[in-house]
Amino acid sequence: MKTRKSTKKTTRTSTKSRASRAPAKVSFENEDKVLREVARHLGEAPGDLSIRRGSAPNGHGDAYEVTSGRQEYIVMQNEDTFEQAALAGVRADIESEPENFDQNFIQGHIDLAHLRSELHGDVFDMRYEDLTDEAEKRPMLFLKNNNLDIDPPSDKQVQEWAEAFDKTQGDIVALRSEDPESQWIVIGEEPTVKDSVIDELADIQANDQLRDPISYLSDIYNKEEALKKAIEIGGIDAKGAAEEAVRVDGAAHFMCGYDGNYDVTKPSGFVIWRQN
Repeated sequence: MKTRKSTKKTTRTSTKSRASRAPAKVSFENEDKVLREVARHLGEAPGDLSIRRGSAPNGHGDAYEVTSGRQEYIVMQNEDTFEQAALAGVRADIESEPENFDQNFIQGHIDLAHLRSELHGDVFDMRYEDLTDEAEKRPMLFLKNNNLDIDPPSDKQVQEWAEAFDKTQGDIVALRSEDPESQWIVIGEEPTVKDSVIDELADIQANDQLRDPISYLSDIYNKEEALKKAIEIGGIDAKGAAEEAVRVDGAAHFMCGYDGNYDVTKPSGFVIWRQN
């Protein structure tokens, strides 16, 4: 007698497979599937949510706005696009409104060497004009106040003095034994300050004034205008500044204004955060 083989098929394996199968990742372009994943993440029914395609709140990067009653959420494709949007937004803000950022932070990204170079010509001209005026009015005092060497009178000047006052060769020798300042006092004249001396001093003083070019501009403009001028003249590495800001504070600091937090949905890795 032959034993009949059972034709009953077990469904245990296939049932287990269906039960353990994880949801598949969905395309960010598929609005309906994005909505279902967001709903699952929020623990709500898809029909209770509405979705609208747009851009991130800072205007950089594609995003969805999902509404649940009075609550609004922003959804971006992944953490890379989220961070890129933050970088783009911070960079735009730095370029348009640098005064809204910490001044020390902004100054760290201004090309100070270029700024000094661009300002040097005007500062030099101003210092040269002022120094020339001082040197012409009181040359001896000018040389002393600026710790500059005082050259003695020339032989011609000494000879003219000797002839004018009937001085002997002995008087000339005695005169030459004095320090240069005393010699000028004796002959009743003042030294001439050379243009090269004024030029060198003007350059030194201009460089000293521009040691801190931001401070120099702050003496001319108010604090905010000085910073704008520094960026306008010297230029700023807005890209580098934005990268540092996002690296230090995190992308969420600039993107998630409601509470500074975001979540990542599963399995697609969408970035979602509360907007209000």
